[in-house]
Amino acid sequence: MKRRTLITLLICMSLIVVLWVAARLTNVLQFYRTPSNSNAPAIQQGSIFFASKLKSPERFDFICYKSTVPENEGETWIHRLCGLPGDTIQIKNGSLLINQKQSDTILPLSHDYLVLKKELDHSGVTLLEETGIEYYNDSIIVLLLDSDVRAKKIDAVKYAYPLENNNKFNTKDAQNRTQDNFGPVIVPPDSYFVLGDSRTRSMDSRYTGFIPKANFVGTVLWR
Repeated sequence: MKRRTLITLLICMSLIVVLWVAARLTNVLQFYRTPSNSNAPAIQQGSIFFASKLKSPERFDFICYKSTVPENEGETWIHRLCGLPGDTIQIKNGSLLINQKQSDTILPLSHDYLVLKKELDHSGVTLLEETGIEYYNDSIIVLLLDSDVRAKKIDAVKYAYPLENNNKFNTKDAQNRTQDNFGPVIVPPDSYFVLGDSRTRSMDSRYTGFIPKANFVGTVLWR
């Protein structure tokens, strides 16, 4: 009985290995490790996740895709799918509007905040990155969870960086755009608009432009 059980176990393990190898070779199932906090807090630096091209992506899914940036050609990037073909996308005062409707309320987001050092020392808040950017002598720019800032009533201001050297979108406000004030733009056919959950630490569609559907690699299944 024990011998039969052992044989059955070996057969099952062999089948699992064969299926796993087949899935990897056909790109049906892939796994990745993220190198940055561009999607923090949902996917933090060093997180391992699986993705499959068999699952059609839906709005707000995380998707993997081939980078459209020439110097990063061939790299697989991951961001949250926010804009589908035909959608009007705008970021106004740090809030995402999809077809003129507020769409950030259900997402766990993080931003860079300008905060007094003494305020941060006594807040008990968890920093998503250990180091911050010194701002004069008494302030610092740090990556914080939006929910922590609200819940702990931290006296902090979102810090938005200019969208410099961005020629992907030739709109009339191109010279005045920041990460928190962008668009509106309309997503063209066969394209996606992606954003990182860390809105001030992400090289996403605000910089790189629309993502062709042909560059889609897979939808994140587990993280």
